[in-house]
Amino acid sequence: MKTSALRRWLVSLGLIALEQTTRFTGGHDLQIFFVECRCVKLCYLWYIIISICFNEGDKVDILELMHKRHSVRKYIDEDIDNSVKKIIEQKVDEVNRESSLNIKAVFDDKEGFNSKLAKYGKFENVNNFLVMKGVGNDLSETCGYYGEKLVMELMNLGLGSCWVALTYNKKNIRKYIEPNENLVIVIAFGIPENWGYNHKSKLPKQVSNVNGDSPQWFKDGVDCALNAP
Repeated sequence: MKTSALRRWLVSLGLIALEQTTRFTGGHDLQIFFVECRCVKLCYLWYIIISICFNEGDKVDILELMHKRHSVRKYIDEDIDNSVKKIIEQKVDEVNRESSLNIKAVFDDKEGFNSKLAKYGKFENVNNFLVMKGVGNDLSETCGYYGEKLVMELMNLGLGSCWVALTYNKKNIRKYIEPNENLVIVIAFGIPENWGYNHKSKLPKQVSNVNGDSPQWFKDGVDCALNAP
């Protein structure tokens, strides 16, 4: 996937989330939010998608998960517990029924990331991954939306993850793709060697006009935008 395509994917992901979140923001004018926040194209990439995947009563826990989550490239070379695998497969089945995608959860496959590109991407012990795929040519928005939902499910199960556009073994991944399907992206996951690292980020006032009088949902949205890629 080209850089420009990835950029459009992220933008589209934020926009598709926006369309489904009027009820969550309490009826506030989202148009104003998008005008005011210069991080708009990535804003709600985390916050809104996560929020609509859970009940509103779980909002605090969701925000905690979001702030703790970082991309993980190094994993412990241990099998995921069978009971956890079953939960993941159930969540993938639910998403596939809802989205009409054909996402596949792959476990214990050491060849999926056995490549020079994976080493270049500093991936280690990636034995589990989600193959984000489906029938059709315009799947980026849908895979982005439901992929992020699954990423939060993985986080909730104590597993790290990382979106991977290029640095997997394409030949070995291809065996999971049916002739009529298109691969969009791959999500590596597993038991993390560590939970990633905090990266330097701008202050909310540097990316928006947030102030003491701003509604809480706006402040939360800006904070979450600063966690986006």
